[in-house]
Amino acid sequence: MGRLTVALLSCLALPLAACLVPQKRYDAAVANANAQHNEIVTLQTSLDQCEERRTRAREQLEDAEASARVVEDARSGLELDLTVTRRERDNAQLLVDQLRGELARVGRDVRTFAGRNAQLSESLQQLESRVEGLARAERVAEERTEVFSELALALRADLAQRIVDLELVSGQPVVTMLPAGANAGGLSGGGLEAVRIVGRVVATHPSGRVQILLSPLADRVLAEPVSKALVVGGLDATRISLRGPQGEPRHRSPLRLVIDLADPRTEIEQPR
Repeated sequence: MGRLTVALLSCLALPLAACLVPQKRYDAAVANANAQHNEIVTLQTSLDQCEERRTRAREQLEDAEASARVVEDARSGLELDLTVTRRERDNAQLLVDQLRGELARVGRDVRTFAGRNAQLSESLQQLESRVEGLARAERVAEERTEVFSELALALRADLAQRIVDLELVSGQPVVTMLPAGANAGGLSGGGLEAVRIVGRVVATHPSGRVQILLSPLADRVLAEPVSKALVVGGLDATRISLRGPQGEPRHRSPLRLVIDLADPRTEIEQPR
């Protein structure tokens, strides 16, 4: 504001100065006033540009905070599922211990309690199988929680920039490629790097597998580069499977990566 005042006063004084000073000094004063005016205009333009950048940064921060809240909600849901699984396992183990004690007592008189013994033996086997199944489910739930948290951390920049989306579908972490990451024409640079990150994270979990789900239009375009990017990230090719476009028309994204951590002998449950 001080420079603007000086410039304005200089402009007002120019006519009078023209009468009192030589033409050369008058021209120099006019040139100086114009230069100060141009400097003020330049400063104002820079200020406007700074304000625009600050507004964009605020919007990106808000997007990043929203993505972080979604990831945190999903992680809380996983932890709740894990708590329920552990409680069921503990209850089943308690029943197993009770049945073991009763079976031991019944065994003292096999002829009298032969029928009861057989029934309890069958019940014991069923409960032991259930305990083993719940223990496996607990291990899978724990590993899914770890993988989801690791993916959320490793992909935090991509989540904030809306290159990918991370969610839980039927208990499985699913990375969905957004338009900024991939389209029917192929992967963007950011999308390719995000796929490599997924391969790197899953590779650290021996039971982890990745199933590639492609839309009909992207089937031929994305199948090979996505598989290669996962391998470059460190994931063995034998732990990668490809599912064709059939059955996926409901999803607009051309690419979804389903991370499964179940027993390799079991079939991957398909996200709905």
